Amino acid sequence: MEPLGGAWRRAGRGLWLGLLLGSSGQCGPEFPPSWLIAAEPSAAGGVVDPAGQLRVLAIVAEPPEVAPGAGVAVAALVVTHPLQGVASDLGGELAGRLVRTPTPRGLSVQWRVCRMATGAIAPLPCGLGLGEPSADEQILAGLPDGTAQLVAPPGELPYTLVVTLIAADAALPGGAAACGEQARGGVSPSANHCVIAVKRVKVAASAEPDRNPALTGLYLGPSAAASREIGAAAGDYPLLPASLDDSERPGLNLSAERAADAVQSEPDPQHPEQQRPETLGAAFFTTAGTLSAGRGSFLDLTCAQDPTQCPQGTSTAVSWQPPAARAAVEAPDGVVFFFVVLRDDRGGTSFRLGHALAR
Repeated sequence: MEPLGGAWRRAGRGLWLGLLLGSSGQCGPEFPPSWLIAAEPSAAGGVVDPAGQLRVLAIVAEPPEVAPGAGVAVAALVVTHPLQGVASDLGGELAGRLVRTPTPRGLSVQWRVCRMATGAIAPLPCGLGLGEPSADEQILAGLPDGTAQLVAPPGELPYTLVVTLIAADAALPGGAAACGEQARGGVSPSANHCVIAVKRVKVAASAEPDRNPALTGLYLGPSAAASREIGAAAGDYPLLPASLDDSERPGLNLSAERAADAVQSEPDPQHPEQQRPETLGAAFFTTAGTLSAGRGSFLDLTCAQDPTQCPQGTSTAVSWQPPAARAAVEAPDGVVFFFVVLRDDRGGTSFRLGHALAR
């Protein structure tokens, strides 16, 4: 993917790369869908938080499975709504114009790593007072771009490392380090401004270790055939009148394309002596408008046999409606940002991002 500009450019190029924690509708306050990076998120008491909300959309380990002694690079895709984000020059046709982006203001991160307890059902954040401390627990030395490096220690194979991310924005005094110190029982002291997330890294001696599935494109257009790639250059969407009813807004095709070799073979859990193809899934996010769904599948549901055994498609798509009445708030500079996170069913993850301009 081509760089986009400023801090946003560094986010895209520097592996600001899976974990999304979404909300679902229920009695009481109405929460935004998980695919929407909310412009007016709620704070305590249900009032709008003027400082926005920090979101961790993905954590990536490169590679996601290693042998003892091998190195792993870890990074995260951390965003906020452009209303509260860093203004940057996106280049291209927007060159020379400062546009508010999803890069959080004053973003700081801290990475920790520990060994997952034997027999544990789910990973617990490292060093935050949950479970028994691990003897090899450590805080990683972060790099200037927010990424970090670790080396898998020796041990009885296979085992799992738990990589813990603590990310904070400018609204939390002391940043990520202070958040880690103030967290009690793994609970953030400020849910909107410090996010704690975990990622598993498998350590094993495998002849064919899991690798991250690659994305080759993110596209937007009136149809699949008329879509254009929105990573290197801005896509476009129609500028709609604020009075337009939701049912009258047009639907555009937002699609993600995977690499031809993204699907690996893996042991079948029901028949370990046999192999089966990995199942891929995509999560879509946007800063404005309405998505028909936040998830996309590559499975061929028209396949006569078990779809998981059939060749998977090379792309997946959802419908996106541009904003109308909400455009001034959700896309104040006329620019909408999109994200897609691709995952396999063993922990492999990758992401791609793009933006589109109202015309």
